[in-house]
Amino acid sequence: MVYYERYMSIGFFYYPDNKQAAAWTSKMQKWLRVRHPNVKITNTKPQFLIVLGGDGTILEATRRYQKHNPTVVGFNLGRVGFLASVRRPKDFLKGLAALTKGDYHITKRLMMRASVERKGKKTFTVNALNEVSIQNLLSMVELEVTVQGYPIQYVHGTGV
Repeated sequence: MVYYERYMSIGFFYYPDNKQAAAWTSKMQKWLRVRHPNVKITNTKPQFLIVLGGDGTILEATRRYQKHNPTVVGFNLGRVGFLASVRRPKDFLKGLAALTKGDYHITKRLMMRASVERKGKKTFTVNALNEVSIQNLLSMVELEVTVQGYPIQYVHGTGV
């Protein structure tokens, strides 16, 4: 038994309608129980969060779990996989093995907070990892984009 794995907890996140992700989650959990029985599998405050899906799934998992700050490990089941740590399903178990051995490096990313204000009142606030999109598909709007209170862009259109 590796000393490191004794204290490791791993959670899994995927969208319930993604059958491929559900199958991989089951396979990975079984693999962990057989090869690393000391690894705790939990979705409550996991140390590592394995996310199965595309970049959008990784972004959503990061938003949902930000309070607990797990290390997010993306396993790509989408098209691009820019944010994924493991991009091809044939490498999923190899990637999981590397994680349990401590054979990885962490890339830190900053979260951002975006708010929508109308007539001086905040109507919506969200935290995001990669990008925020504001759209009004029904009509033209005037938008002011600010960073820490400083205006950087004015937009007259349907979104930014």
